Amino acid sequence: MRVFNEYIDEEDVSSVKKMEIICLPTIENLARTDLKVILPKRDMPDFKKEQKPVFGKYDKIKSKVSADWYGRLDSKTSRYRLHAEGEEQLNCTHLKPVNRTFLDYDRLYLDLLHFKKQNAMYNLEISRESIQALLAEIDWYDLFIPEHMLEFTGFDRVEVWQEIAGDLLKKYCQKFYRFKKDEFEGPYQEYRTIKEVMDDSDERRKQFLQNLRVEYQAAIEKSREQLIKDLQKIREKLLKGELQDYSFGDLEIFQFNHHLYQPLIHVHKGAVGLSIKPTSLNKHEKQFIMDLKAWCEKEAEGKLKGRELYVLRNQSRGKGISFFDEGNFYPDFIIWLIDGDRQYITFADPHGLQHARSFSDSKVLFSKRIKEIETERLADDTVILNAFILSPTLYSSIAHWNEKTDRKRFGEHHILFMYDDADTYIGRMFDVITADTVLRSAGS
Repeated sequence: MRVFNEYIDEEDVSSVKKMEIICLPTIENLARTDLKVILPKRDMPDFKKEQKPVFGKYDKIKSKVSADWYGRLDSKTSRYRLHAEGEEQLNCTHLKPVNRTFLDYDRLYLDLLHFKKQNAMYNLEISRESIQALLAEIDWYDLFIPEHMLEFTGFDRVEVWQEIAGDLLKKYCQKFYRFKKDEFEGPYQEYRTIKEVMDDSDERRKQFLQNLRVEYQAAIEKSREQLIKDLQKIREKLLKGELQDYSFGDLEIFQFNHHLYQPLIHVHKGAVGLSIKPTSLNKHEKQFIMDLKAWCEKEAEGKLKGRELYVLRNQSRGKGISFFDEGNFYPDFIIWLIDGDRQYITFADPHGLQHARSFSDSKVLFSKRIKEIETERLADDTVILNAFILSPTLYSSIAHWNEKTDRKRFGEHHILFMYDDADTYIGRMFDVITADTVLRSAGS
């Protein structure tokens, strides 16, 4: 009923009347409750009540804001030429002093105040002077736009510059606020076992259990009668604790024995007359699960012998584990590899690189940041943290990358290519994860 109410809240009532709503329960697959998760302490104070961050340049923020204006200008090709002659790669640049002299700072200030209100950043202090001072510096952002677009040819260009400045400020404002929030709340994070969370009365922490007690909400157009009949039968089986793989058209329901609940659901992109909440696995998330499943079967008597592996699809919107540090990052999957009393906890994110431009991207930097969290905030010799981006984007398709580099450097940043290295990327990920023990022992 809770999920049904959420669905009704999010959808237009008239559209709901055209849909058949079927609740699909899941079966808990929690073999052990000593798996550790990162959650706030009970006594964590309220950031919005305790802190008043002052907007401005903050040198502790390591990742840059990135703004790609090639795509935005694409719809204006009748007015703007996107590439200068001979320009093959995306041009990375910054607003010049001449561009900034034309900016309407009062308008930028009012727009940013509106953005602050929209995003409930009530405790953030912003001044017109801080905006002007920030834009006078250029080392906090990368702007991808044809260089000739920053040349003055008329006041239509000035409006583009105004939009660019406003976009950069909003992106930085969000990054700055999240960083400050994480900086304040970080010392109040701790490891808790799932059993401890189950026994806890703190509602903020018990929200995590919604990751384990998922109920799918399938909304199907009433014209799809066969699918409705099939899902009603599957619902009855799930209520009895029976699992059944199912594939019909654009819907797949399947099992993975290492996942903490069953089943998992994938809906094909572009499916008509069907939606699932919580959001079903996309194509690349499903492929990751299939690849992981195959690796587990292959390594049952090899690398997994004497070890246990568990996986959980991480939710967003306050229910899953998030890392606000610069990016409000909710990794798609949490993986626990148990080896004796040691827990290797890994955050894996099947995430394309179409929009990332360099190794300074906040999601890319997270693999480094998680090691700082491991050693500085959550020191526990029995827990090793790691994070990986599993890129469905082919290596040959990232010519836009701003830093010329080879495949090895991507691996050093824990970026693995799912389809370039389909047979090996899962094994390489676990090799890196377990190598951490050797490195830690050598350093002690």
